[in-house]
Amino acid sequence: MRVRAGLAVASLLLMLAALGACSTRAVHLPRLKTPPVLPTAAELEARIADERARLQSLRTLADSEIRGPDGRFRASEVVLVAPPDRLRIEVLSTFGVAWVLATDGEVLDVYSRQEETVYRGSPSRSLIEYYLPVPLALADLTELLLGRPPPRSGTEPDGVAWEPDTGLVRLSVRLRDRGRQTTWFDGRTGLVSRCEERDANDALLFDMRVGGYRKVGNGLVASDITILSPEGVQVRLAYANSELNPDLSASLFRIPFVIGARETQLEPPVQ
Repeated sequence: MRVRAGLAVASLLLMLAALGACSTRAVHLPRLKTPPVLPTAAELEARIADERARLQSLRTLADSEIRGPDGRFRASEVVLVAPPDRLRIEVLSTFGVAWVLATDGEVLDVYSRQEETVYRGSPSRSLIEYYLPVPLALADLTELLLGRPPPRSGTEPDGVAWEPDTGLVRLSVRLRDRGRQTTWFDGRTGLVSRCEERDANDALLFDMRVGGYRKVGNGLVASDITILSPEGVQVRLAYANSELNPDLSASLFRIPFVIGARETQLEPPVQ
């Protein structure tokens, strides 16, 4: 049985995260107008690898906004993410949690309070794409939610360049049989500013942009993220009250039996 459209619409809200706030402090630096000493492709790739080692999970409060052909949607959530395949998003309402998506990489659970139903299935790419506002595999989504490019194997660096109009350093890599991934770094700080992927025909797969960072403890976390889809959907995320590398129990990424709710098997959408 295919899940009703109400769940699909609710799921469009889940990925957005935005609420600036509290004990963290936004970091905004002026654009670098003079060219830096360009790092090598290997040095830029090492920066991304160091960032993956530094930030392995995140818990954050969030509000969110989606803009697209179907209009504008907003929601407030709690987001837990631990790449490559653990994700939990709770959509909040005045009366508590209204909708939850959770996956541990093996099972995808969705709970709708309005429908009094827990849906369970496999976190396949087609199912993830059906319930999220941008077409992304789970492993890609968890990385983009942390404001960094998804890791790729079999890549070949295609050059490093300075963009004087933006103040950014651009790293381009060719992907084996998949096109190209391009990542832009702030020329002053070396922080990731943007990442996009295109297929072998130069068609856009995703475009992720980081509009700001917040200081959390002794580190920085991307706090203003926009993801653009090929279909023209724009998802903006701005995190608040973020917690770096929290101890996230495996049980958080499953939805247990809910008293009074029926259970239904999720099936891949009909193409």
